[in-house]
Amino acid sequence: MKYRYDRERVILAMSGGVDSSVAASILKDKGYSIKGITLIMTHHQKGIEAARAVAKKLGFPHETIDVKKLFQQNVIKPFLTQYLKGKTPNPCIICNFKVKFGLLIEKLPILKADFISTGHYAKIEYDEKRERFILKKGVDPKREQSYFLFALLQEQLKKIKLCLSNFKKEDVLKIAADIGIDLPYRSESREICFIPDNDYRLYIKKRFPDLIKPGKIIDRKGNILGEHQGIAFYTIGQRKGLGPLGPKPKYVIQIDPKNNSLIVGDKSETLQKEFYISKTNWISYDMPPFFKKLKVKIRYNSSPSYATIYPKDDDIYIVKLEKPQSAITPGQAAVFYEGDETVGGGWICDDY
Repeated sequence: MKYRYDRERVILAMSGGVDSSVAASILKDKGYSIKGITLIMTHHQKGIEAARAVAKKLGFPHETIDVKKLFQQNVIKPFLTQYLKGKTPNPCIICNFKVKFGLLIEKLPILKADFISTGHYAKIEYDEKRERFILKKGVDPKREQSYFLFALLQEQLKKIKLCLSNFKKEDVLKIAADIGIDLPYRSESREICFIPDNDYRLYIKKRFPDLIKPGKIIDRKGNILGEHQGIAFYTIGQRKGLGPLGPKPKYVIQIDPKNNSLIVGDKSETLQKEFYISKTNWISYDMPPFFKKLKVKIRYNSSPSYATIYPKDDDIYIVKLEKPQSAITPGQAAVFYEGDETVGGGWICDDY
């Protein structure tokens, strides 16, 4: 099986799951010449044989690329560092930017291809009036993944073909059944791929046993209420795992890595009307969309809320919410929307 050089050539990142497998079928039906690539990110990588079987069935070449060192340096190491600093990271966004899309786009000339594609539920279009590529939500509200792609740059967006934007998950499953794709391994983006059994606490504890230390649980006034098992095991808004701290339930409202302390309070104290973001990327505009009423998601599974962005300092912006939101968490991404368009976003940082 070889490339057809008389057609546009696409590198398809294949996890072995149903989404990238159905994307392969759609790309083939549209007339693209496809090469499947599975990135080997960990020593316990799943889905390789499933991806290879789909490529064979649909009649295009497949190969693997070992990216374990790149993945370790750019995704796993920052993930662990963030948790040890009391933040709650989102490794999938970094992986998309630096590994899945970043690496494969860099390798397009070597791989003799024109574009890359994935099984993401999102849409990329070119806006002639603005002379720029824009990112839009996929039609399936339960599956749409534009949140995870906000960090992609214009030079990356122009090299990406996404073909699941107009499909719902049930449509994708039906296509897989209709074309006879048997997928004993079904990859879903609900878990962190490099964390065995999705137990990040055990993962961190095994790697940094000397850095995970118990510490004080205190209230805003400094009163000691209890003891935690290590700040890396907690996130803003968390109640579970704190133990009995008084007559009313308490929630984590701040993590203090310097003093190895958790600050807790009532449910109402998890609410905020403003927060700071940094390390931003704006897809729809050349400049940050200051003073514009947008919608923002403060985590992937949160409901969007109205917000306005204001300048603060060099690459530090303040986001003011129309209504208070609970558990705004440093380390997570805040992604902004205007209708179905993903305007851009940034990383939630500590109080500035």
